[in-house]
Amino acid sequence: MTRSITGQTDFEALAAMTDDDIDCSDIPEITDEEIENAPWFIGGPGRKEVYFSVDDFVFDYFKNKGKNSYLMLMSEALRDYVLAQTKLEAEKAI
Repeated sequence: MTRSITGQTDFEALAAMTDDDIDCSDIPEITDEEIENAPWFIGGPGRKEVYFSVDDFVFDYFKNKGKNSYLMLMSEALRDYVLAQTKLEAEKAI
């Protein structure tokens, strides 16, 4: 972090920096595999990001199942429900 003599952040110096001026040598590169396998990763092809409200007890249930993966668990539960309903509807149509 760029600091002035007073110990405060020197925002003018930060604004003047280029990407090449930033030392990232102590930060390991993140691989595509790590991103795809990350429990918090929700987005991607064939997915939509939505915002909606759920009952407290529903949220708490999924949150307690997986600290960082509750959104993925909720998505999987909705997908399983839709697949089961689609199968029932197809059986009724026969």
